[in-house]
Amino acid sequence: MQRAALPRTSGLSGRACHLSTRGLTPFLFRQRYELRSRAWHKHALRVHATAAEVEELSEEKRDIQKLLSKPYKYGFKTIIESDVFPKGLSEDVVRAISAKKNEPEWLLEFRLKAYRKWLTLEEPRWSDNRYAPINYQDVSYYSAPRAVEKKSSLDEVDPELLATFDKLGIPLNEQKRLANVAVDAVFDSVSIATTFREELGKAGVIFCSISEAVREYPDLVRKYMGSVVPTADNYFAALNAAVFSDGSFVYVPKGVRSPMELSTYFRINASETGQFERTLIVVEEGGYVSYLEGCTAPAYDENQLHAAVVELSAAKDAEIKYSTVQNWYAGDEEGKGGIFNFVTKRGICLGENSKISWTQVETGSAITWKYPSVVLKGDNSVGEFYSVALTNNRQQADTGTKMIHVGKNTRSRIVSKGISAGQSVNAYRGLVQVQPTARGARNYSQCDSMLIGDRAGANTYPYITVREPSARVEHEASTSKIGEDQLFYFQQRGVDVEDAVGMIISGFCREVFNELPLEFAAEVNQLMSLKLEGSTNDWQVEAKADSSPLTRADREANAIICEGLARIAPHVPIVSEENRQIPYETRKHYQYSFVVDPLDGTKEFIKRNGQFTVNVALLRGSHPIMGVVQVPAQDTVYWAAEGQGAWLRDSSGEERQLRCAEFSLGDEGLAVVASASHLTPETEQFVGQLHNPVFKQLGSSLKLLMIAEGVAHVYPRLAPTCEWDTAAAHAIVLEAGGEVVQAGRSDAKGKLLEDWQAALAKQQPVVYNKEDPLNPFFVVYGKRRS
Repeated sequence: MQRAALPRTSGLSGRACHLSTRGLTPFLFRQRYELRSRAWHKHALRVHATAAEVEELSEEKRDIQKLLSKPYKYGFKTIIESDVFPKGLSEDVVRAISAKKNEPEWLLEFRLKAYRKWLTLEEPRWSDNRYAPINYQDVSYYSAPRAVEKKSSLDEVDPELLATFDKLGIPLNEQKRLANVAVDAVFDSVSIATTFREELGKAGVIFCSISEAVREYPDLVRKYMGSVVPTADNYFAALNAAVFSDGSFVYVPKGVRSPMELSTYFRINASETGQFERTLIVVEEGGYVSYLEGCTAPAYDENQLHAAVVELSAAKDAEIKYSTVQNWYAGDEEGKGGIFNFVTKRGICLGENSKISWTQVETGSAITWKYPSVVLKGDNSVGEFYSVALTNNRQQADTGTKMIHVGKNTRSRIVSKGISAGQSVNAYRGLVQVQPTARGARNYSQCDSMLIGDRAGANTYPYITVREPSARVEHEASTSKIGEDQLFYFQQRGVDVEDAVGMIISGFCREVFNELPLEFAAEVNQLMSLKLEGSTNDWQVEAKADSSPLTRADREANAIICEGLARIAPHVPIVSEENRQIPYETRKHYQYSFVVDPLDGTKEFIKRNGQFTVNVALLRGSHPIMGVVQVPAQDTVYWAAEGQGAWLRDSSGEERQLRCAEFSLGDEGLAVVASASHLTPETEQFVGQLHNPVFKQLGSSLKLLMIAEGVAHVYPRLAPTCEWDTAAAHAIVLEAGGEVVQAGRSDAKGKLLEDWQAALAKQQPVVYNKEDPLNPFFVVYGKRRS
């Protein structure tokens, strides 16, 4: 089909403004937006090597060692006066901890019972970890900043403590926090601040330190503490139950979804002390919470002890998502210093259809002994475990999970990624147990190990016990290695060692990283960079005013695109996501305007899953008449112009015209696409009205492009978006024969201001250049049969 140039149109000044896909699209190809060259394919697409880049294999080996010798950036100590108990452990110490916290008699008895049991137990030695015997009498079991009682205002908290958490990237002033994360900050043995308690309380969610919970909600704590991890469960759990200091308490009542992410950050500061936090999370029927956990410690020459307990309890139809980024000090290159990390984490799915998901990234500690587990008691309950454990130098990690199937039709999934470098040893140890009552149980386990260099070790120990013949258990394991020959291959193509290792590691861990909440994505990328990659500035994340993420790639791509558009159409104004301050009094007079989103799908960009796009649209008044969308990760460009059809140019340079698929809403098995980040109840309600739809979640404007390509029929977007997110792809959908229909106005937080079904029935098209750049909810259809 021959494509004609877009007719000349007059610009704002009355001059001729000749815009066509043959002018705009080649500009995008020539620039390649530098987004692809600076970020996603920053090095992978360099194909020209020079003689200087071809080095000897021995040089690569030295480069690996240099790469792995990254400093620990959180090893500083805060100079502050503290109350520290003398070293040693006895019943008197246990009583003193309880008295220090003004605890009730029942909790003192809980502690004493645990201490007496601990005296009868032997420290476990069955793991792969090898370390000198721990002298438990050479540890202080309580340390707290002086005058540390919880303040009514953060303004009253010691400035040194606030400065410490600022330095760690955890600012406690609520106006500085991302609006969707509440934080409990634990410093040595006490919680010093908890943010957003009042706002959470309005929703019925309790989020506070465990010490405050004992005082304010004693019945709840007494009912659930020790119900998932008994005091006699194991040696380290008994020790924790006797001497636990602070930690977090979360309670989500029936039918409530926590309105924000909850997070606790643990910081060990004092030397020759231990930290023994205890976390208890209870979610009642139909509730939901996502909890984030992070931790660091100073770089001391002596080992320090950390023995924590986490208990999760999920009732019928409840869900708990627990995410951890563990970055305790791991010791120096020779294994001197570092945290001994002995943790017991367990959740129980008590009710039907409940779900508990553990996601963890383990990069720190000299010794790690940790097995987050799920007891699947309720019928149809689900347990998940996603883990990346990275060890370097002389670190040792023996970590994994346990999935205990008790109820009928229970499901569990285990994805473990172990990375061993230096002279470290990394072991996965997992148990899948199917009890006789677990009819129809299913498990899938995937355990992958990667070795970097030639001195590290990796082991996998799966334990599988099946006592129900209808159960199905699958286990896969693999071991791979990053060696000098691979890095030599990369360097021949212009990729330096740090970036080569980073690319390999990123792909290896992607399945786990994709499970992490966005709030941890930046921290994980930084940790992996410090451990293996070095710093890559394109991925550094900031927060916009609306708390959405902003990267260097957003800013630089925006500058390049706006500069190019100004060159080819100097008289057409540009409205960009990164330059949205143009007042409506000015914009409402625009006859033509460009609408630009330099990086649509920043969350997906940060996760490095390729589901992001670059969007440029041309509006005539309030209607999109031209759109160009590039998919950098696929090296493809989609474009359309009024009267010229919709087109796709693939990575080989071939072009083909796009046409939407014909369908009726009553058809069986319609292909439905939806957001990877905003699957709302309204969306689920819409999809529930269809007949056995095939459902897929994607990021960015790729969903509209799937409609235009004819590979999907419907895209319900019943969640907030802005004009720059959709205008370009909207133009492409229209030219491919589809439509974008309004489905109700909402506020910026996604609260509907009108009935979405009634609004959808009016069949009004989405329009642009409004006073508020927020789009209404909408539904994108392919070619509907009348």
